[in-house]
Amino acid sequence: MHKLQGRAANYKDKYRELVKMYNEVVRENDKCRAVLASTQDKALQRIEKLRNEKRILAQKLAENDERYKEDIEKRDAHIAQVSSCLMRSATGGTVNGMAFLFCWVS
Repeated sequence: MHKLQGRAANYKDKYRELVKMYNEVVRENDKCRAVLASTQDKALQRIEKLRNEKRILAQKLAENDERYKEDIEKRDAHIAQVSSCLMRSATGGTVNGMAFLFCWVS
């Protein structure tokens, strides 16, 4: 009988140790899940922030492109006007029978 009690105590100790290790694994698993969830939340927030920044930068780029195109068109028109004026001056263009040397360009 004494032998059975010794075995029972031995198994009881092993079972307690096993329960203790299992609980430790469960706690570790919960910690890992919490860290993973936190990391995922931070990553998703960062992704959303970067998407917003990308959208804003794309809008600014489109606005700048439009502004530059308008500016180039204005400058091209101005260059054409000045070139035309210079060509008339070089060919001796006249207005009401009078030669002109200067063109007023706005």
